[in-house]
Amino acid sequence: MLLSFFVFVAALLLVFISSQTLFKLLTQLVSPYFIFFLFLPGILLHELSHIIMATFLNVRTGRLSLKPQINRHHLKLGSAQIAATDPFRLTLIGFAPFLSANLIIYLFFRFWLNFSSVSALPFWQLIVFFYLIFTLSNTMFSSTSDLQASGVPLTLLLLITLALTLSSFSLAYSLLSSLTTLLSFFNHFYGVIFLFNLTVILFLKLLYKNVLH
Repeated sequence: MLLSFFVFVAALLLVFISSQTLFKLLTQLVSPYFIFFLFLPGILLHELSHIIMATFLNVRTGRLSLKPQINRHHLKLGSAQIAATDPFRLTLIGFAPFLSANLIIYLFFRFWLNFSSVSALPFWQLIVFFYLIFTLSNTMFSSTSDLQASGVPLTLLLLITLALTLSSFSLAYSLLSSLTTLLSFFNHFYGVIFLFNLTVILFLKLLYKNVLH
């Protein structure tokens, strides 16, 4: 179980790094507005997740901005104004896009698609499915502040994992088994996303070097 957790963290970091590299390359090659519309479903979910979580935690929200901007060579695709609050609620608000994106991804696989029935889906549904997965997974932590905010939840998850591992209660073993299965799903999923991002990155680098440069 602990091994699955550490693999989860490592895979998550690989997806984050590949996602940031992908956005950096796209910024050099295409218009910010093209990037914005390409990742629009993920951007909408990202910013709305901040606002919904802040509202749920009784934290005031301000203007929602959905407009691509480049500040100091850093691409910003949207923002949501959140009032200052305590570190605990701020962490939950920052973690909200990651949580909502992964929840939707899991539900997609659980109720729309499973690996054994891919060939049974119409081609257009496959395209829509993988497009949504691609946009959600690459925008769930598009800012470094959101990655920092994930530190506390990941630490809590590690402590819960340790407690369940050391516990002798049958309920703990049941929860541990369910958590292990969930981590295994996301470990495989993050691995696929990382490899896909890496393939796109290599293609864009070759395109930039041999055609556009």
